[in-house]
Amino acid sequence: MKTVSDIRNHAHFGRTIEVNLLGETKVCGFDCVYCNLGESKIRMSRIRQEANFSNATEVIGLIGAAVSKAARESCPIETVLISGNGEPTLHPEFPAFVRALLERRRELISSVDTKIVCLTNGDQIEDRDIRDALNLLDSTVLKLDTGSEKSFKKIYRPRSRTSLELLLQHARHISNLSIQTVVIGGDEGLLNPAKLDDWIEVVAMLNPKSVYLSRAVAPFADPMVQPVSEDDVHRISHWLDRRLKIKAQVEFDSAA
Repeated sequence: MKTVSDIRNHAHFGRTIEVNLLGETKVCGFDCVYCNLGESKIRMSRIRQEANFSNATEVIGLIGAAVSKAARESCPIETVLISGNGEPTLHPEFPAFVRALLERRRELISSVDTKIVCLTNGDQIEDRDIRDALNLLDSTVLKLDTGSEKSFKKIYRPRSRTSLELLLQHARHISNLSIQTVVIGGDEGLLNPAKLDDWIEVVAMLNPKSVYLSRAVAPFADPMVQPVSEDDVHRISHWLDRRLKIKAQVEFDSAA
C-alpha cells in the first residue's frame, strides 16, 4: 500500500486520501478472521525493531503534495484518513505525527471543510498519549464488531493482552468517537440475536457520533466467517435505529 493513496470516493468520507504510516508489511495487534492482509508476521514484542515504519515528517510532506495537487485539479480532498496496513497507532511517533500534522494543517489543507480522521482498532488507547492524540482529530473511528468478550477473542484474535472490557473502558474517553462495524455471518456475528443485543448495548454505552456498517468481503481466511447479504446489514441498521435512534451509514462492499 502506498504511503499516501490516490484520491478515492469513499462511501462514508467523500473524496479521501488514505495515509499509511506502517510501510509495506502488516503491523497490527489483531489477526481478524476477515482481514484481507492475512496474519501478522511480526510479533508484538518485536514491532519497533522489525517494522519498516514510514517517516512521519516525510508523510506530512506527501499529504501536502497530494492536497495541493487535488486543489489544482479542482477536486478538493474532503478527508485525510489515517489508516494503512494494520493499526496506525502502533507507529512509535503517532502522537508526534498527529500534532505536527495539525500544526501544519492551515498550510497543508486549504479547505476548512477537510477532515482529519483516524481508523483504529483501539488496541493502543489505554496509552494516555495515544488517546490525547486521537482526541485532537476531527474524528476517531473505532472498529467494533461485537459486544461480547467471547466473540471479541474469536473475531479479532488479538495478539496482545487486550480485551473488550479494557477497550471500552478507555474508548469512553474519546470525545470524537464514531464506530465502524464489519458484519459477518456465523455464530459470533451480529445476525445472532444475542450477539446483536450485546453489540447494541455497547454502542449505547459509548454513544458515538456516527456508526458505519459494512460487510466483510470473501474469500475469508477463517471458516467460521459466513457471508452476509445487503439485506442482512440493513436489518442490523434498522434494529440500531429502532433501539437507539441511531441511523447508521451503510457501505457496500469494502474489504476490511
